[in-house]
Amino acid sequence: MKKIFYTVGPSQIYPTVARHIKNAISTDVLSLSHRGEGFSEIYKSTVKGVRKLLNVPESHEIVFVGSALEAMERVTQAMSHNNTYHIITGNFGKIWSGIAKDLKKNTQEFTLFEKDTAKMSDISLKNIKIPEESELVCITQNDTSVGFSIPLEQIYTLRKKYPKSLFALDVVSSAPYVDIEYKNLDAVFFSVQKGFGLPPGLCVLILSPKAVKYARKLQNLPNYSTGSYHSIPKLVDNGAKFQTTETPNILGFYLLDCVIKDMLKIGIKRIRQDTEEKAQMIYSFFSRPERGENYRDTQYLGVPYVKQSEYLSVTDPVIEIKGGSEGIRKFAAEKGLILGAGYGERKNEHIRIANFPAQSVSDTKKLIKVFEDYEKTLK
Repeated sequence: MKKIFYTVGPSQIYPTVARHIKNAISTDVLSLSHRGEGFSEIYKSTVKGVRKLLNVPESHEIVFVGSALEAMERVTQAMSHNNTYHIITGNFGKIWSGIAKDLKKNTQEFTLFEKDTAKMSDISLKNIKIPEESELVCITQNDTSVGFSIPLEQIYTLRKKYPKSLFALDVVSSAPYVDIEYKNLDAVFFSVQKGFGLPPGLCVLILSPKAVKYARKLQNLPNYSTGSYHSIPKLVDNGAKFQTTETPNILGFYLLDCVIKDMLKIGIKRIRQDTEEKAQMIYSFFSRPERGENYRDTQYLGVPYVKQSEYLSVTDPVIEIKGGSEGIRKFAAEKGLILGAGYGERKNEHIRIANFPAQSVSDTKKLIKVFEDYEKTLK
């Protein structure tokens, strides 16, 4: 039975990946020297593709690290000397704050969304007051753990209120769907194992001129380190030569380059339209008006965990399942559809549904049919 993975990362591989891997082996891509012209051409092509697909301006640097968690560390270390501010909407925002604490930063937090506020109606970045000394504001735009997504316009408005601070954005589970105005941000990063449908092991980090300048300033301070081999200044300097600081994930670069070219043939507009169509299908099923707050007393399967419609994740719907999620996950797996469990302590309370380019509209129709069939068993 062919399986379709709706896990949120690693997720379903992009349909063309198997062919690209075979080609990488047959053309000896995996044997290339990372200091040779062959890899430099792949690096150059990958940067060009990222820039074109995601509309990244030429003013911004594009570099690569091993994972989004590494990007959090590099950004925090190189873009703040002492003070960071973290907007928390789920576990990955907490992880980023924890990284800052491990780096001995003076760390302040604003919890925008958590379990106790899941049903609150008045949630907004308007309530945030960022201390003047905060050098770096860290935001997980779409927190995969809970399916809470912050509208970009709210982030841009906040940035305009605090222009002296650097703003860093984790878009790991919303890229390539999310359409970013990079002039409003200083660091944007994403891993490839979610929205790009690739094996894990590579992360794209996009940096503003202001971010790079500040990192170089901190690098020159006495008794302060912005990192060693993977410091942002070194990443940028090596990137200018279309190289990495170390022997890189050459296959990861090659596959990202290939998949981006495939996506460009489809067009980012079409990819975003399909993503919204699939999200609408999922939320329409779980948000029927007759459910209401008393859904636990009905035959219905579940409801979205996030109750505020403007914060519902398009790419990562998280559904609170009546009676626990193990039953629906097993039922779906028997049909060849692999659903993600809830995150951490909510493992058996939620399902998390990947809505990335690798999951097609027709795949999602199959998923909805499975939900309908399972719901009938609850009557």
